[in-house]
Amino acid sequence: MLWVGVLYALGGNLLNSAGIQLQRLTHMQNKDNVPYLKLPLWWLGLMCMAVGEGGIVMAYGEAPASIVAVLGSVSVISNTLMSWLFLKEKITYVIVIGILYAVSGTALVIFDAPVSNYPDEQVYNSIVSWKGLGLLLAIVITSAYIANPFELSIAISTQYARKSVICYCLVCSLIEGISVASSKTISIAITQAASGNPFMFTDGSVCWLTYVLIVAEIISNILQVKYLNSALIHFNAAVVVPVYYILFTLVSVVIGMVLFDETTFDPLVLKVVLFTAGVLLACGGVFLINKQQGESTDASGLAPEFNTPEIRSSLVFVNAVEIPSYPDPPAPSKTDHM
Repeated sequence: MLWVGVLYALGGNLLNSAGIQLQRLTHMQNKDNVPYLKLPLWWLGLMCMAVGEGGIVMAYGEAPASIVAVLGSVSVISNTLMSWLFLKEKITYVIVIGILYAVSGTALVIFDAPVSNYPDEQVYNSIVSWKGLGLLLAIVITSAYIANPFELSIAISTQYARKSVICYCLVCSLIEGISVASSKTISIAITQAASGNPFMFTDGSVCWLTYVLIVAEIISNILQVKYLNSALIHFNAAVVVPVYYILFTLVSVVIGMVLFDETTFDPLVLKVVLFTAGVLLACGGVFLINKQQGESTDASGLAPEFNTPEIRSSLVFVNAVEIPSYPDPPAPSKTDHM
């Protein structure tokens, strides 16, 4: 059901934000520099984030991928508001406008997103198909071409990737696309098992896909964190977060349409226009919020009181919320090219 998925996504994103705030509060109160792994409040924050991510995974099984992706803006909004309410951080008129944009856009997407007439029981056939294989190959080849892990001369060079924020963010978004497809299938399998029909975990002809996708979910999340942090080594978080959010939203919409036939707009023209406007408003709101917050932070993208190695290593947060960042590396000297 659509509204069940929306509630899962809302709850998951709110819990993620609460977890971030608990961890930040832990560091602010840790005057004695006790290792944060020994602090119960830090672990409570981590548990909130884990449960929140579980809620988002379940949301993909109940709602279109485009809705769940755009609802990532809730994390940005709630994280900003919680920081203002509980950590006494400043909130400006630009941030308020960004929040209004994001809320309006999210509401439009919820009411006007395309739906799928594809039965849940057929999700196996959708993924194990020529279009599923083609989409996977497109993601893998494009990601490998941009990331260029083997330093091939025919692919994009590492030097160019470090100058363009889109490169790392696009790789991260494409990898997250695999996670979207995996999350949707895993969520449907769990929902059906809970209703007394665990065939996607027990039927030998299809259960292999469920377990392969569980592994794919884990691997894609690890790679996503790797490339997201690579982006943040070279670019400010205020730039990375909105670019990543926009690209991830677009990738999620495409995957939902291609892989799960989320293409039904009724009435067609009106809902296409409103859905597009909603996505643009949500993206614009996220951009304004992060741009304004970036102006009040240092080069690392974190406010000075949070700019420590421990916090940067613990603030890895995947669905477009506050993410760890590092200052830009020093520019090479002229002698390096001699």
